Amino acid sequence: MGKSKKIAFVGFGLVKRLFRSDDEILGFDKSTHKIELAVIKYFRTPAIASEVDGLSFIKDKKNISSYFKSEYREILETDFKRVFRKSTSTDAFPTYFETISFNYDEFILNSISGLYEVLKETQNLNQIEIKEFIKLLHVLIKSQGITKGLTEINNFYRYNVWKVGIVHTTSRDPKKFVQLFDSRGNDNQLAYIKLR
Repeated sequence: MGKSKKIAFVGFGLVKRLFRSDDEILGFDKSTHKIELAVIKYFRTPAIASEVDGLSFIKDKKNISSYFKSEYREILETDFKRVFRKSTSTDAFPTYFETISFNYDEFILNSISGLYEVLKETQNLNQIEIKEFIKLLHVLIKSQGITKGLTEINNFYRYNVWKVGIVHTTSRDPKKFVQLFDSRGNDNQLAYIKLR
């Protein structure tokens, strides 16, 4: 981790599946053992492994790196909570976390897909501006009791909408542009969602 060369926890994920593949997903992962995460969340500040007390899978703190050499490692819920409390993403482990946070990304993606399908079925439009769609999405999410700001929903859409396969198109008017990212992190300036 940077110049310090310390092993750190930088986030967490909900495992969707484990599988074997010779493909190099990011161009550098040589292992045939793969893991697909349904949800990924990052800590605001990495939790240094040597500073997290009581991790059950670390038997010798002088040789921590040996416990992180496998492709992936399942850890106990108690270990996860110890790591989570060490990060600065929140002051305390939130009680709602176990039931809501792991499913947050999936809920938003399903909301995007659902709203898209409703608009396709109920509106006699060929397309809708991305900015207008995001405003409608924000209203929908707020109606479900999730208090996320429009900026946060907008950012989520920009970085994750590629996962649902909606077709976007451009515009001649740069004021309508929204910067959207694909699965590789490449960005495009797009303006509309195609409904027909």
